[in-house]
Amino acid sequence: MKFVVDTNVLIAYFWEHSTTRKILQHPKLQLFTTGYSFVEIENHSEHILKNAKITRDIFKKTVEELKSIVTIVQIEEYQTSFSKAKMITPDKNDIEFIALALSMSISLWTNDEELKQQEEVDIITTREVIEILF
Repeated sequence: MKFVVDTNVLIAYFWEHSTTRKILQHPKLQLFTTGYSFVEIENHSEHILKNAKITRDIFKKTVEELKSIVTIVQIEEYQTSFSKAKMITPDKNDIEFIALALSMSISLWTNDEELKQQEEVDIITTREVIEILF
């Protein structure tokens, strides 16, 4: 199964015993994201360090693990979907993820319920991924 993965899902990977971490490692999944997601992760690093109770070294190692699990798609590969994504995305921070999902014609895995307001991209939550896999 293929999904585009939003940053909010990837951030859950930093909690060692999280269900999302186990799901992200599932062998049946082929996952894609934008380079922007790792910019967002770095921008929220202090919050992640504090709440996941991890060191900066573990944070860096975890980022590298994530990069080995999720394929980062270059913006040039989905930029033609930007104009449509801008029209349908309720949150400007999600434009790249919607554009990538549109260009790949696959679902976007996110826990941002607001994105379900649009109907162009299938939105799937962590709970729904669990139901599909297990």
